Amino acid sequence: MLCLYSIAPFLNDLAGLVFHVSPRLTLVPMALLFFFTAFSGQAGRALQTSLGRWWLAMFLIMVVATPFSFWRGGSVALLQDFGIKRYVSLFCICAVQASLVQCIRYAYLSILSAALILFMCFRYGTISDSDGRFFVDGSLFFDNSNDLAIGLLAAATGLLFVFFARGVLLKIIATSEIGLCLFYILRTGSRGTFLAVLVCVAFAMAFAKKKLLVMLIVPTVLVSLIALAPSKTLQRLVSIVADPETAVAAGEAGGDVESQLQRQDLVKLSVKLTLTHPLLGVGPGMFDDFVQQNAKQSGKHLASLNTHNSYTQISSECGIPALICYLATLILTIKYNYRVYKSLVKLPRQVDSRITGIAFSGFIGAIGFAVASTFHHIGYGAVLPWMAGQAAALWLATQPILAGASTSSPQASRTT
Repeated sequence: MLCLYSIAPFLNDLAGLVFHVSPRLTLVPMALLFFFTAFSGQAGRALQTSLGRWWLAMFLIMVVATPFSFWRGGSVALLQDFGIKRYVSLFCICAVQASLVQCIRYAYLSILSAALILFMCFRYGTISDSDGRFFVDGSLFFDNSNDLAIGLLAAATGLLFVFFARGVLLKIIATSEIGLCLFYILRTGSRGTFLAVLVCVAFAMAFAKKKLLVMLIVPTVLVSLIALAPSKTLQRLVSIVADPETAVAAGEAGGDVESQLQRQDLVKLSVKLTLTHPLLGVGPGMFDDFVQQNAKQSGKHLASLNTHNSYTQISSECGIPALICYLATLILTIKYNYRVYKSLVKLPRQVDSRITGIAFSGFIGAIGFAVASTFHHIGYGAVLPWMAGQAAALWLATQPILAGASTSSPQASRTT
């Protein structure tokens, strides 16, 4: 049910694109997954980790913030949607993905997930007439170029574990899918995700086991893909101006610079709201409504706004304590994957190399998400709870191996 619930949204989206009808394929696996989690005897397994406790604390703060929200009804609706569809997935993953074998089985699902996203890009992807950016027209999740780019980045990093497994065919498939993901990321023109890709590449080259091979292959592939990208897209990716206000005032700015200026203003506004509402924010999901109401009182008309930054999204809407919990969850996701990876690399004969690869994939993916979410408002999205859930499940499942290795080490023997 966990695997089915993971790919059901993509199947749902694909069915809507093909048949123009949403079959709601997520309802049955979601209900059954909740049922199995509740009766597994391990529903609170994630709370054995500090990661799970920080994640729980964030939601409790959001609940406390809701009665003080600018619009309580809107915050309640967001909590219901976020809590049921995305938030609890962390606890469900930890509850039902309790062994290393299950972690490996679930990891292979990333091959299918990436294939589904790439098929939607190939068959239904289109170029915007206004700014030339690539998106999936009519998609439930990827009709925005930034959302599509982050989804492709998560899919690409999730495939990295395949290179730790045996089998040439799977490596060829994973390489092809990662290359296509990077190609479509470039076509989206998402500057934040493009920067996240570069950071992921840098960390992969720094921490990969076979550094020389990675340093030879990855930059070559990335440069080749950049060469294939349209010139207009490349111009957008590098069009970051140090002083956009001066460029706009002088009439020398294009749409890309104006977009940069608008996003900077929104981040400044969200920081201002954070400082004026530091404890509980303006209410979960209420940034746009709060700003619109203030603009209306001032006699101004504004288009629909978002923070374009996940961290200030959480802080301005739920308060600084919620932001601390959010950051702690993300940092621990990176830390857990890194510690498992570094520990298992030293035990090549005692553990399945695919487990090492899963930790490496989670480590690189979480870093990419941390960078990309700085430039997009996905604080209530599905990526972090899924990444964090897998990190916590892997951490718990590998503890017996790591504990056994530490007790059998020469230093431990001398201490004993």
